[in-house]
Amino acid sequence: MNTKKTMKIMRDDRGYVFVEATIVYPIMFFVIIFLIYMGNMFLLRARIDSAVAHEAIVYANYFANPYVRYLEDNDYKIENTAKSNDLTNSLYRYLYKNGKYANSDEVATLEKRIGQIGFFNNVSPENIKVSAHGINNYVIYQTYEVEASYELKFPIKFIFMDDYWVLYMSAREESPITDQSEFIRNIDMAVDYIERTEKGNKAIEQFSKLKNNFDKLLNKIGGKKE
Repeated sequence: MNTKKTMKIMRDDRGYVFVEATIVYPIMFFVIIFLIYMGNMFLLRARIDSAVAHEAIVYANYFANPYVRYLEDNDYKIENTAKSNDLTNSLYRYLYKNGKYANSDEVATLEKRIGQIGFFNNVSPENIKVSAHGINNYVIYQTYEVEASYELKFPIKFIFMDDYWVLYMSAREESPITDQSEFIRNIDMAVDYIERTEKGNKAIEQFSKLKNNFDKLLNKIGGKKE
C-alpha cells in the first residue's frame, strides 16, 4: 500500500514548473543583465577611446599651428593682438616645449566629458583621472599624448561579494605633431647651411651621382632607353 502511494506521489508533476522557474529565472536574469552590462561596457570603451583620440588630435593641431588656437580663443578676430607675444614665443616651441600643455580647466573639461558618456545613468565612468595631457618632445619629432583612467561599476552586487564588481580601465592616444611648412623650412635651412661649406658641396655632388645612377638602373629595369 505504501509502495503504491509512493509511486503515485513520484508520478505527480504538480509544482515542477514552480521549482524549475525558481532555479532557471534568476540565472536567466543574471545572464541578461550581464550581457547588457558587457555590451554597455564595450560601447563606453569605444566612445571614451574616441574622445581621447579626438582630444590628442585637436591639441596636436594646436601645437603644430598656434594660430588655430589663437583664433578660436579670440572669436576668430584677427585684429585682436592681445596674445601676439605668445605667438612670437611659440616660434621656438619645438626647442623647449615638453610635458604638460593643456591647463587645469581643459583637463577638467575632458574629465567631465568622459563622465557624461554612457547609455545608462547608473552605469557611467567613475573616478576619472587624466594622467597625461601634453607633449612628448623627441628633438627630431614631437607627439601629443592624452591618457585617462576610469572605473566601470557593475550595477548589481552579488551575495558572496562585499562590494560591487569594478573594472579598472584606461584609454590612451599619442598623436604625431605634423607641421609640413615648418618641416620644409627646417630642411631648406639645413640645405642652405650645407651648401655654404666645401664638404657640403662634395656631399651634394655624391648624392647627385648616386641619384643619377639609381635613375639609370630604374630605366633599365623598366625597359626605357636613355
